[in-house]
Amino acid sequence: MVRNFGISIFSLIFIIFSNSLAYSKSGIRDDISACERGKGTACYSVYLAYKLGIRAKKNLPKAKRFLKKTKSALGAGCERNKADDCYELAQVFEGGKNIKRTRALYAKASKLYRAACTKNDLETCYQLANRYDPEVGGWISQYSDIKIDNKKAAGIFQKNCKRNHAVSCYRIAKKYYFGYTRSSPPDISSSIKFMAKSCSLKYKKACEVLCSRYKKNFRGLNFTRKNSSEYKAGIKSLLKKCNAGQKFECLALKRIKKSCRT
Repeated sequence: MVRNFGISIFSLIFIIFSNSLAYSKSGIRDDISACERGKGTACYSVYLAYKLGIRAKKNLPKAKRFLKKTKSALGAGCERNKADDCYELAQVFEGGKNIKRTRALYAKASKLYRAACTKNDLETCYQLANRYDPEVGGWISQYSDIKIDNKKAAGIFQKNCKRNHAVSCYRIAKKYYFGYTRSSPPDISSSIKFMAKSCSLKYKKACEVLCSRYKKNFRGLNFTRKNSSEYKAGIKSLLKKCNAGQKFECLALKRIKKSCRT
């Protein structure tokens, strides 16, 4: 696992996020305020700021104080059975010496994710799918009791999509495009269907992807001629279904065209 300065990938994500947004001093004040209100992720962001000199002058005593606040805030949330807090606290411990504690936290988070997902909590189901997905969850598999399983991830994304979770539709569309197991080859038609539904549910990224196909802009994507023709057929299928009165297809086409104009 990649690490830097003795911190985990979770920390590195915070670093990249902080730099990409070019946080101002007011930004860290907002995080400090949120931390004081008990938001663990805000405490962790402040900890990193002082530890590494990002958004604030490097100050190790302050960093240590905010790390303690991080563990306290996330720990309190985890005790209240908040799955996200258990998971994030596990990531704070990840890379440290207390491997047993880290694994216990991941195990509790996993249990809570599964329980909430069985109650059809779409966002929790999405997070659970991410844990199975090799694109997202691979780096924590050595600690978590949820092991990488692309087929399970795809199944959850697809169920979520049926319940109109836009990002899940986008994720399953990508999996159909590439083929998510060795025994499941690419399925361009299904990829377009799910991408169109994601677009119709106002997920901008899905509309932009379909727009690129709509405009026949295949540069850099290495599509074969066969795939290109399948995308053309997919757009025609959307038009046909829209003309037949199917609302998702009409919404998708409307938003694809709008995305193409921007």
